[in-house]
Amino acid sequence: MPPVRIRVYGLFSMTRRSYLFIQATGLVIALIGLTVVRYLPRPAPAMNPTLMQSLLIGLLDWLPAIGILILLAEALETVLILQRFASKQAELDQKTESDHRMDWKKR
Repeated sequence: MPPVRIRVYGLFSMTRRSYLFIQATGLVIALIGLTVVRYLPRPAPAMNPTLMQSLLIGLLDWLPAIGILILLAEALETVLILQRFASKQAELDQKTESDHRMDWKKR
């Protein structure tokens, strides 16, 4: 039986394996990015920082927290998509089982 495919975001038809590969790749990239941002050197505090300097420092300070929130949203999305895969698989299994029963009755 071919693998179950669902449309993700209404755009891409994917198997569970391809979806999990993409999610795992994104997770590794995000974790590397969060680690790099965490250890970036912070600029020395200026006596009168410009607006742009203040925004950059604020962004660097909040970026790890924003990244963690995005990772949590991605985890929720992954759970929901995997539930859709499971639902579609159960639907196909039920259909296959009923087809086998009909074939058995015909004999």
